Amino acid sequence: TFTQEDIGKLERRIGLSAATQGLADAHELLNRVDISWTDETVHQWRIRSALRAENWKAALQSIETLPTEMAQKQIWQYWRARALEKLGFKKQANEIYATLSTRHNYHSLLAADRLGLPYSLEGSPLVSTEAELEQIRSLPGIRRAEELYHVGLQVDARREWHHAIKSFNKRQLQVAAVLANRWNWHDRAIFTLGRTDTLDDLKLRFPIVYEKQIRRHAKRNRIDTAWVYGILRQESAYMSDARSHAGALGLMQLMPRTARYEARKLKLPLRNRHEILNVDKNIRLGTAHLKRVLDINNGNKVLATASYNAGAQRVKSWLPKDDELDADIWIETMPFKETRNYVKKVMATMAIFEKHLGEPVSPLKQRLTEIKHTP
Repeated sequence: TFTQEDIGKLERRIGLSAATQGLADAHELLNRVDISWTDETVHQWRIRSALRAENWKAALQSIETLPTEMAQKQIWQYWRARALEKLGFKKQANEIYATLSTRHNYHSLLAADRLGLPYSLEGSPLVSTEAELEQIRSLPGIRRAEELYHVGLQVDARREWHHAIKSFNKRQLQVAAVLANRWNWHDRAIFTLGRTDTLDDLKLRFPIVYEKQIRRHAKRNRIDTAWVYGILRQESAYMSDARSHAGALGLMQLMPRTARYEARKLKLPLRNRHEILNVDKNIRLGTAHLKRVLDINNGNKVLATASYNAGAQRVKSWLPKDDELDADIWIETMPFKETRNYVKKVMATMAIFEKHLGEPVSPLKQRLTEIKHTP
């Protein structure tokens, strides 16, 4: 016999499975889940399953039953506004969009687009005095990290840096990030600042590095330079020697098999895995692969970005079974959290990189073309 606990667990599992598969009865199944088994994940997928079905009334009801702290998150405020707008409450929706639109993340840019407003991409550079910088630089661990970095011993340098900043307070972390940025040690600047809630120094967080190579290979493949930057920043944070647990290598995190495939197509010599870490080769092979997934997805950047992260076959299985879906809904209802966040970040940072490259900033809505069922 099943206990109440067994039934609760089972209902939760069935409901979440239906929701992540995009099944029509997912919302109803999740609504049956007992309150004692209704955690943040159940709340999220109740909303997502209603969005997937384009049941705006159910989506709004699910958002309005969220715990207060969760309801205040930008993501659910955006979807609350979208639901209100669809249900005819335009004034209330626009008030929420206006509040959201002042930042520079994915949901802020979407909200600005709904109102036809320009993006807030100016940022606010961190200011550190020379005395503050010297105080951090003079610490033995930081000095060792600097010396190791400048002689090219990246792994040892990162280890020293990590150990040195372990007990830093927020201000010390900010100053250390500015210092690393001065040395063009961009990955440490990004990760160090990431340990604080400081998000407004956009030049530090999204620098233009390897510009010559990226522009050249983007042009060769007829793809947007800003898109390559968005992918590269998300993949490796500019760490040319980055190696993932899965075995992906270099700036654009290429699996050796993918790198070899693209190298053969380009007739580019690739003698061993270590060569995949070469900056120019990695960007050349990565941009060729990016162009390939763009072509597979008929020029749809949202699908191509998801494919770069999760694989084209998997992404194809996530497409609507019939009809079409707004891109923001499709992105929000992808079953993989990692790919959802990846696509959102790449799409938003493209606007930031366009600004930093001195290019016209394209509205996000232009990139978020409808997602269609493909037989």
